[in-house]
Amino acid sequence: NVGGTLVKIKRLKQKFNNNNFNFNCVYLLSNSVYLNKSAIINIKNKNIPIIHNQNGVFYKGWYGDGWEEKNKEMSFQYKLADYVLYQSNFSKYCAEKFLGKREGPGEILYNAVDQNIFYPTKKRELNSELRILVTGKYQEHLYYSLEFILKILYELNKKNIPAIINFAGYFDPKVLNKLLSFSKKHDIEDKVNFKGSYNQENANLIYNSSDLYFYFVHQSNCPNSVIEAMSCGLPVVCSNTGGLPEIVNSYSGICLNTEKNWEKPMIPRADEAIIAVNKIINNYSDYSLNSINKVTKDHNIKNWINKHEEIFKKFL
Repeated sequence: NVGGTLVKIKRLKQKFNNNNFNFNCVYLLSNSVYLNKSAIINIKNKNIPIIHNQNGVFYKGWYGDGWEEKNKEMSFQYKLADYVLYQSNFSKYCAEKFLGKREGPGEILYNAVDQNIFYPTKKRELNSELRILVTGKYQEHLYYSLEFILKILYELNKKNIPAIINFAGYFDPKVLNKLLSFSKKHDIEDKVNFKGSYNQENANLIYNSSDLYFYFVHQSNCPNSVIEAMSCGLPVVCSNTGGLPEIVNSYSGICLNTEKNWEKPMIPRADEAIIAVNKIINNYSDYSLNSINKVTKDHNIKNWINKHEEIFKKFL
């Protein structure tokens, strides 16, 4: 319910039964490796098809020490899989760069949302005080992206653009303390709200309580939260690294120029973020509508489920 990888499993289980015994197909996730090598080899020997969903990989700038071993663990099931679904072109690029080339087939399949669940609850209009939303699961290694967002908030209010930030999801206690400390130091405490954790069932309320969505995690592959926000009509301001430019086009938001780097996370320039926010404010209705349309076209849950069904049938 806190989002991330297992959201995909939750959505798949609404259509396909999960069988712990007598199964005839195995679905694996790249960054949630539950089966050891011997189990995977045993499955292969029994000619049970393995479908592998490839999200991101591990590298120094994101994971730190031990990233090579984590990639080895992931690479084993990635290379033995009968078919690979890459969550973005960037995901495929990373897999080939860090896990190596594989012989079997695969294709790009972006994450998707149910627009009967994630939708605007009313006509989207800007509030007099701009409400910016940040959601997700943030541990200490991702704090840099949140501090950058608070810097943007500070600059917006300094330039007489009234704005607040709504933080929702899981925030590590150390991250929370740092955010509160930064807010107090820059006198924006009253502009920062923490909504707490939420689940998929009430997420729509969280998205509809805001005007704009921020996401600055470096080189993210295909974040569900960005697609959910867009589906609710929230334009997005984000980095142009990773798979984000594949999700957020120039009509549904603005991807800010950010240096690509595998050694350390990077952020855009704050002044460019302010320009982006102003641009969206001045054409808000179009950006909002185009966000919804982009999800309908490229991230519709029905198409996503149908593609899974087509692949499962092909290998059974």
